[in-house]
Amino acid sequence: MWQPIGFANLAANTPQVVIGRFAGELLNGVLHLRIAYEATAGPDPLSFLIVDFLDDDGTHSLGAEKYWPRPEPSVVRLGPSIESEAAGTVLLRPRSYNLRWLEAGLPAPRIPLSVSAWLPNGISFPRYIPSGFADGFSVFDPSGDPVGPGGAEALIPRNG
Repeated sequence: MWQPIGFANLAANTPQVVIGRFAGELLNGVLHLRIAYEATAGPDPLSFLIVDFLDDDGTHSLGAEKYWPRPEPSVVRLGPSIESEAAGTVLLRPRSYNLRWLEAGLPAPRIPLSVSAWLPNGISFPRYIPSGFADGFSVFDPSGDPVGPGGAEALIPRNG
């Protein structure tokens, strides 16, 4: 079942963002993260993001992967690990096409991203608590889609 980790509204020159916390079971030693680019315009000047997982003990046991923003949600796989569970924080580090342009003062558009994690056996309380969010314009639907990696959830517009 997909469960929300968090939402970030970052720029291409943001050094690092802690997107949220995950504590739960891994699927065959791999943490599956679904990242959705939540905007209609392109993510320029962002080139890609480095997606990382920092364990509670300060190690990077699942490694890091690259994510290229695109209109449809993408699944990033961190791991494998010899452990069947993981607990820690999900980190995003944006990389721009040309950081010199950004340092020179060219405008950097905001890049809204939502991140969900796949829990193979659903929620096992109290080991995992989703961190839902609201950005003032939308509300994140934390119900998820229990069909497996590739399902979808959405930002639901507020009425009024």
